[in-house]
Amino acid sequence: MSDDTSRSPDAGTVNQVEGLASGAVVQAQHVHRLEQHFHGIDGPNNRPPRARLGLSNLPRRNPHFSGRTIELERVGQLLAKTPSGGLVTICGMGAAGKTQVALEYAHLHHDEYDLLWWVSAHDPVLMVNQLLALADRLGVGRPGLPADDALERLHERLHSTDRWLVVVDAADRPDRVAGFLPRGRGNLLLTTRHREWDGLGELYELDVFRRTDSVRFLRSRLDGLDADAAAEIADELGDLPLALAQVAGYMATRKLPPRDYLRLLRTHRHRILAKGEVMWNENRLDEVWSVFLDRLRSEQAAAAQMLDICAALAPDPVPLWLFREHPEQLGEPLRSAARDELDFTEVVGELIRSSLATRPDDSVQVHRLLQEAILRSFGADDRGHVVRAAIELLAAGDPDDPEDATHWPRYAAILPHALALRAEIGTDRFRHLLTNVASYTLARGQLLAANELLVELLRTWRPVLGQDSPDVLTAMNRHAATLRALGRYQRALEVDQEVLRRLPRGVGANDTKMRQVTETTANALDDVGRYEQSMQAHRVLFDALSAALGPDAPETLKSASGYGHALVSAGHAVRAVDLLGDTLNRRRRVLGLRHPATAFTMTGLALALANSGDPQAAAGLDEEALMVRREVLGDDHPHTWIAENCVAADLAQLGRHAEAVKMFSQTAQTRRRALGPGTRRRCSRRRTSPRPARRWATLRPRSPSIYVFWAYMTRFWARTIPLRSNARTTWPSTCSGRAAPRKRCRCWPTCWTGAPQCSAKSTRIACRR
Repeated sequence: MSDDTSRSPDAGTVNQVEGLASGAVVQAQHVHRLEQHFHGIDGPNNRPPRARLGLSNLPRRNPHFSGRTIELERVGQLLAKTPSGGLVTICGMGAAGKTQVALEYAHLHHDEYDLLWWVSAHDPVLMVNQLLALADRLGVGRPGLPADDALERLHERLHSTDRWLVVVDAADRPDRVAGFLPRGRGNLLLTTRHREWDGLGELYELDVFRRTDSVRFLRSRLDGLDADAAAEIADELGDLPLALAQVAGYMATRKLPPRDYLRLLRTHRHRILAKGEVMWNENRLDEVWSVFLDRLRSEQAAAAQMLDICAALAPDPVPLWLFREHPEQLGEPLRSAARDELDFTEVVGELIRSSLATRPDDSVQVHRLLQEAILRSFGADDRGHVVRAAIELLAAGDPDDPEDATHWPRYAAILPHALALRAEIGTDRFRHLLTNVASYTLARGQLLAANELLVELLRTWRPVLGQDSPDVLTAMNRHAATLRALGRYQRALEVDQEVLRRLPRGVGANDTKMRQVTETTANALDDVGRYEQSMQAHRVLFDALSAALGPDAPETLKSASGYGHALVSAGHAVRAVDLLGDTLNRRRRVLGLRHPATAFTMTGLALALANSGDPQAAAGLDEEALMVRREVLGDDHPHTWIAENCVAADLAQLGRHAEAVKMFSQTAQTRRRALGPGTRRRCSRRRTSPRPARRWATLRPRSPSIYVFWAYMTRFWARTIPLRSNARTTWPSTCSGRAAPRKRCRCWPTCWTGAPQCSAKSTRIACRR
């Protein structure tokens, strides 16, 4: 739209204005009542400020306005830099507080203007009448004068002065109201939800409250409300200003304790928002959005369909690749639009232009309260249809390999939406997605979150699907892996054995579910000290996968790595070096050097080398594995902690005791902070399992399942190393002294390997031999 067409109405618009103006005289009383409302009748303190020429119809100032300091300053900067008669538009979603920001700015800067005029633009009749009323107040209008002539005289009058501010509130699209806007040398401030105004001047996008502003606003309205409770209320409402104002009014009039109100808000949010009133806003939250939603459904069906699906998901960014890559899961007309790049861009753009959604990166995000309003507008059948469409779309986007780090960005994008719908039984594909999400959470080191999710899924699925359902058995198997990671080894073994009993007969060893269960059961056997049984189970699985899939298949390489670890545990370190060395070469070729699975095999090979007499080579591999895990997984991942412990153990074995103690201590503190003291106490009982002394003195961590116990061992090493360092500065490979049989000495841990003699003179720490 050119400036000329946007500044002057066309012939059709003039005819429309003539028709509107014909009723202007009839509506004079309405305008008079409107001006009385704007000026207020409650005394001089509540009246709007008077500009120098006495021309102001600003609504009364909101006494509860809070925050928005940065926003007000930015609006002032944009008005100052625009040329004479320039337009500044405040754009944002409904209920974001656009009107209140514009009103507060006008009141703050009333001394800078000779004329302050407020125009409500949501109704064309009302907008024209208010502009005609301004023309009358300026003396350029008269009864019977055609509307276009009156507006033209108004524009000429405004050109003669530059000390005026006209605020146009709740403006529709530019093609409907731009021709009526005042023109001159002053300032024009407009509020709207439509981003199309960006081409007609400066546009400032207003977001919801910052959390600090939300807390300040609630505490200013409610005496005795502490900051934590205010933050929780703000979080429930998504920091939406109108919603915060409604709930503050509701709480203030009913004198509810904050915690009681927070509980009611979480369980009956929509009913409370329907009751809360705001004196300075004539519409409640649902009413603010309903008109725009109805218009969207009538004019842009594809955009409305996409908005409905987003409403059924979490209030987090929804990746657009879900729609682009899986249009077959969508209904018409969104399906056709998603298959055409330009049409889909238009669909997303309509949501953004209408301020019904935002677009962070390559995604779309809808406010949580708008989501609830959309879902409440449906009947039970329509709501179920929308939820099923969202479920099918998420299930189609499952990469189906949560252990592959290249798929983690996609799982991270899907995660909040899958969790939002986890209470739905859904389809087989959706339940498979939920178990994969739990596996992804476990792979990323969020152990407690993975455990809670799997427990909840099993609690939901068992009564409906049955104990022997494949989905239930898969979730039980993933739960067992999570229990191992948390150090609950015996319980993990029991769950795995129950899954094995319930698997259908005739399932081969290379079946996916059978492979997973066999692998986790073998690992659980190793954790409880049944090393020979674990080794045999790993060997059977490895042989079956090698024959069925080949030596380079990812499943075979994973089984080979587990078998190599089991060989080390059972005391066959030399055999493990050959197997793990070959596996590492294959994984480097198939998966690459910077893959978590490759780093896992490095750790296993380093363990085998250390136990076969080559600690220097072991240290090099452990350092490389630590570097890969820090790069790929981050410093706070449990696998990284394991790698740090392995490097610390290498340092200790090479005589660099101070560095080893420092690294052990740092890792232990991180683990206690992440897991809590309860997990450490549970793992400390692990010392009573069969052969714990040899296992932890001569072997280093081999898998994520045992990293928690190292938190306890760190405390033990940090306590005993200073005692040993008083006796000698290095740990010899053999002991030169004598000690009583089956006791250990200060040169531990080397004495655990079977050294016949020890030089320690104290019986406080005696030699195992």
